[in-house]
Amino acid sequence: MNAPRTVRRGRGRPSRLNQLQQAVLLRRVRTSLYAMPCTPSMRGKEYQALLQREFGVCYTLSGTYQLLRRLDLWPPLRRRLATA
Repeated sequence: MNAPRTVRRGRGRPSRLNQLQQAVLLRRVRTSLYAMPCTPSMRGKEYQALLQREFGVCYTLSGTYQLLRRLDLWPPLRRRLATA
């Protein structure tokens, strides 16, 4: 009987944020967006600064957008609703 293989889900470099940190970021951003729906959504540079300040990780701007897309935070919900 063959041993089960480990499934590799992603390619490339692993995220600088672990699963728990990603969950914290996701919860924090979603609760702040729903608490203040009339405020403009954050920009990429603001997310980049938040990641540096709160988690101590440095992402490039494109890496920040990739992380946000992976967490389904980009494009912002308001922009998605406006184009629908």
